[in-house]
Amino acid sequence: MHERQRRERSEMQLTEAYDEKRELQRQLTQSMRLQEDYEERLLSLERSLKTAKKAAAVTATEAARFSEMEANLNEAHHTIHVLQDKLEGLMRERQESLQTAQENKSLHAEVQNFQVKEQVARRALASFIETQDFMLDKLSDVLQHTNTDVELYSEVSSLYETFCSRVEMQHGFLVELKRGYARQRDKDT
Repeated sequence: MHERQRRERSEMQLTEAYDEKRELQRQLTQSMRLQEDYEERLLSLERSLKTAKKAAAVTATEAARFSEMEANLNEAHHTIHVLQDKLEGLMRERQESLQTAQENKSLHAEVQNFQVKEQVARRALASFIETQDFMLDKLSDVLQHTNTDVELYSEVSSLYETFCSRVEMQHGFLVELKRGYARQRDKDT
């Protein structure tokens, strides 16, 4: 019996050992498969890495070309900034020039208005002086050549009518002159 127990125990241990061996064999097979998969994956990754390195590899000539392109780009940016500054300066000068031209145009219009007013004032003054001269001459003639009171009255009446018409004309000049000054004042305000 003792022998039998021993034998059963040994068979049981042997069965356990076979089961354990089978499990270990399965695990070994699975590990070998996983190792093969990992090796294939590693080879694929190495190939991808080599391809990526080749794609990323830059030759010395390309690096020099990139450096030159970068320098040209920086120079172009600098040139653009300089040109922008010049353009802004020119735009300011143009604006100032346009403003000056507008002021000159306005001043020219004011000068023309002044010249027109000056001509009207000169005509009014000339008419006034002419009227005075005419009145003095006529009055002198009347006083020298008139013998009777009727003639004197007739001559003075004629002189008075002429004087009135001249005064009305001068009044017209003055009214026009005042209107011109009023228009200018309204325009300036």
